Amino acid sequence: MTFCSSIKLLALPSLAVVCSKLAMETSKPVENNYLKVPFPTSTLPLMGHLSNWFTYPEKEWTGPFTFVQGTDPQLGLIEKYIVKKENPRWDAEIFLVNNFIEKVNALTPLPRFVVITGDMLDTDPTSPDRMKEHKEQYTDFASCFRKLNPQIGLVCVPGNHDVGDYPTKDTIDLYRQEFGPDFFTFWVGGVQFSVLNTQYYKIKADKEHEDIKDCMERHQQFVNGLKYYTAPVHSGNRSKLFLF
Repeated sequence: MTFCSSIKLLALPSLAVVCSKLAMETSKPVENNYLKVPFPTSTLPLMGHLSNWFTYPEKEWTGPFTFVQGTDPQLGLIEKYIVKKENPRWDAEIFLVNNFIEKVNALTPLPRFVVITGDMLDTDPTSPDRMKEHKEQYTDFASCFRKLNPQIGLVCVPGNHDVGDYPTKDTIDLYRQEFGPDFFTFWVGGVQFSVLNTQYYKIKADKEHEDIKDCMERHQQFVNGLKYYTAPVHSGNRSKLFLF
């Protein structure tokens, strides 16, 4: 699937339009007990929004807002799999991503965040011989998203091209360094959003994957806790939960 073939804009009837700095400044920090891994210092721009939402979850239902979902920018896909060039580059994907960001920035009102649901890059992080290419793709991905309006948060969800079909501790550590945590919950405008790393479910619990066992167990604890991590909102006392 080629990125930017469409923009999925979700309008929620009772969510916040604008980040309330006053609420964030006067609220007391809340520890996110459901994120069992420390929030890493991602080198990706705009990830500061996510850190703020961890510390000051917006659990109050205040009014409508929107967010935008994009998926599979996968820098390097077109020339490798479609055009089938011997030495594929990703100029086409950069053009599409920049076009996507331009359209998002032009939306009125601005969305609270953009969520990219996996496959940010094409390179396989489990292939050491492709790490130079991986770093180049990551640099270009980050450069593109620096053009996103700074009022719009950026949320990344891991895909198989980001952590590998069968993740290892090394690929998870690299992902967290570049894109942030691989599973977590955050609240925006009275709605709970939770991100999963479903690649863990492809791994068998055996000695071959002993190095990733702790990550898998923490992820499963996180998933098991989601059904308890809900709060009533002002719409018929029903909880709102989005899973990515």
